[in-house]
Amino acid sequence: MKNHSINNKSIEEKKIEFNTTTNLLERLKQKEKELKESVESLNSLIDNCPLAILLHDKEGKILKANVVAERLFQYQQSELISINLFNFFSKGDLKLVKSYYNKGIHEEKSGRSNKCEALIKNKYNKWINIEITSGLLKIKGSSIIESYFIDVTERKNYEINQEVLLDQLVASLEFKSKFLGSMSHELRTPLNAILGFSSILLEEIYGNELVEEQKDYLRDIISSSNNLIELIDIILDLSKIEAARLKLDVKKFKLLLILEEILSIIKPSCVKKGLDFKIIGIDENTYLKADPLRFKKILLNLINNAIKFTEKGSIMFRAIERTDHWEFQVEDTGIGIEKEDFEVVFREFERMENDSSKPVSGSGLGMTLTKRLIQLHGGDIWFNSMSGKGTTFYFTIPKNFIYK
Repeated sequence: MKNHSINNKSIEEKKIEFNTTTNLLERLKQKEKELKESVESLNSLIDNCPLAILLHDKEGKILKANVVAERLFQYQQSELISINLFNFFSKGDLKLVKSYYNKGIHEEKSGRSNKCEALIKNKYNKWINIEITSGLLKIKGSSIIESYFIDVTERKNYEINQEVLLDQLVASLEFKSKFLGSMSHELRTPLNAILGFSSILLEEIYGNELVEEQKDYLRDIISSSNNLIELIDIILDLSKIEAARLKLDVKKFKLLLILEEILSIIKPSCVKKGLDFKIIGIDENTYLKADPLRFKKILLNLINNAIKFTEKGSIMFRAIERTDHWEFQVEDTGIGIEKEDFEVVFREFERMENDSSKPVSGSGLGMTLTKRLIQLHGGDIWFNSMSGKGTTFYFTIPKNFIYK
């Protein structure tokens, strides 16, 4: 009885062991099936991906390539798996690429890009610029590198062309600046002679007494010559700004002194038109930190522009001290600006068309230069205007402007 019990127990134990083994085998078969399906799924994804993909190890041994990779490298998969990946790269990029595969592909986790750009040579010795993006795969306990290759040759050529064009543009601007600098000197010489001799004739120092009509002609010559010299100066300054060659001489100065110089220049024009000129917010203790010569040019351009388009009334210059900057205003009671002309005020070689105004002289560059000079000082300029009611130009200069 005892022995029979033992034998029965032994049979039960064997059944349990058998069932356990069977379950284990079934689980292994299921795992193998799942792994096979995963591999098939991975292969399907790789084969159908629109990017060139290579599976390889850390040493560069290629394990698999998709159709797009075959087209990129111009090798069949059977050929690719017999070639080490690193043999495709240029010698100049090889060190970078090996460093990338040893370390760079892990950098995405640290927030850094895990991309690499390099040159590869295909089967027919054609060099191709590529961008590589890689990641690690765990297959059967082994680490496999999955690399995506994108042909960026066209983009690289575009970038190179852009750099070449930029260099050409810079060279062109420098040439233009040098040319204008040279030409300004060549043009000034005869203009100074014209101005000098015209002034002598007008003063009747030499020769016979002039009739009034002759004097008018000489005044026109002098006025036109001065306008031409001013135009030359504007073009020269604009070309220097474009070529980043115009340097500001920033210093602290008394604003009232600049205004006195401007008043002496604009007084004849104001008297001729019967215009009042008012100054508000400025006294002996008003100081400004800027380039005095350029600031004078800014203010003179704005005031002359106001006088040009104002036939009666007044011109007012106002200074307002803000927390971190000065705000300046030039207000007139002139013809104003039509809304359709707002966009052309600061545009080069464009002038406002106003049916209510008589023709006025100008190159369309004065306001362009004014804006550029204000921006060089770290400031801004804008305006408010109503047709027939006048215009107010506003501009700012930072108090603690630091010129670099």
